Amino acid sequence: MKIALIRFGIIILGSCLIHACSDSNKELDKTFALVGGTVLDLDNYGNSFSDIENAVVLVSGNEITAVGKKEEVIIPDNAEILNIEGTFLVPGLIDAFAALNDQFYANAFLYLGVTTIVGLDGGRRGPIFWDGNPTPQIYKFDSYYGDSEWSEEEQLIKQWATTDEINKDIDSIAANDVKVLLVHYGVKPDQLEAIVKKCMEHNMVTIGELGHSKVVDALAAGIQSFVHISRYSIDI
Repeated sequence: MKIALIRFGIIILGSCLIHACSDSNKELDKTFALVGGTVLDLDNYGNSFSDIENAVVLVSGNEITAVGKKEEVIIPDNAEILNIEGTFLVPGLIDAFAALNDQFYANAFLYLGVTTIVGLDGGRRGPIFWDGNPTPQIYKFDSYYGDSEWSEEEQLIKQWATTDEINKDIDSIAANDVKVLLVHYGVKPDQLEAIVKKCMEHNMVTIGELGHSKVVDALAAGIQSFVHISRYSIDI
């Protein structure tokens, strides 16, 4: 539950994060008690029915420390109490393919309830603004292009990356604190399994943007999600 108070609430906790993460370090030491709202339980892909009415949510610094029914959660004497009756608290949204170039971007994400992004750094989207305050949590993103820089004729005769070479490449990417890897056009189907296995060792999420490989191959290898899925419509 660490980071982003509003990972737990789009509107209510979002405003608290902006308040608590102000320039004053003293504000970060405060404990806030959000009292009276309904906490929506979105387990099981939103099919859960375990919402908590008349709930209390305690937030200390940048962590949610307690969630439960009003009669079950003890509110510390030093807590600042915020009455949020008639509101709903829900998990913050995740933008899994996002640019964030300045504080205005960060403010807009938080205002809209986006508390975590996969940050696209550089190129036509511009550099990531890492120093925002407040800001969504940013997961660093990189691409594994395979051999897409080779022409079609050259790809027919060249040697493709071995498992050892793939492991070395992805170890190097992970060492740069990358959390999400885009598996790109130049990857062959028989390389996918090695790529996914190495990414799993580093707890790195995989996204497919495939060229040589079919969706069915990527799914079998364990690729977790896809972008530009319209490109695969014939394949599917």
